Amino acid sequence: MVIKKNYLGIDIGSVAIGMAMIDEDNRLIHTSYTFHKGKITENLHDLLRSIKIENLSSIGFTASSPSIFRCAKLVDTRIAYITAAKHFHPDVRSLLIIGAEKFGLVTFNQNGEYLNFKSNSSCAAG
Repeated sequence: MVIKKNYLGIDIGSVAIGMAMIDEDNRLIHTSYTFHKGKITENLHDLLRSIKIENLSSIGFTASSPSIFRCAKLVDTRIAYITAAKHFHPDVRSLLIIGAEKFGLVTFNQNGEYLNFKSNSSCAAG
């Protein structure tokens, strides 16, 4: 029996933690999301208990994650969203990214190639 390697991505934002795990064939095998209410470490531990780590090959964090977790590979948040959107929805023409502090709009041209990114300059609530 061949054991496939799994890859875990974690995004820790100002109000929530999101995780996604894919296998080596880029198939999504697990997702989770929770509001951390300022208890990042405790909530991250709870989320990690919900996955099988035996076949975990690597972990990556988005660059928005707190520096205490930056011992793993860092991935630009916008690149992570674009890559996931294009993988699961190849015909996507725009992507609205909404967070607790800011929002952004990614647009693609008629060929599906990255065209532009626009974001607010202040808190999304203000």
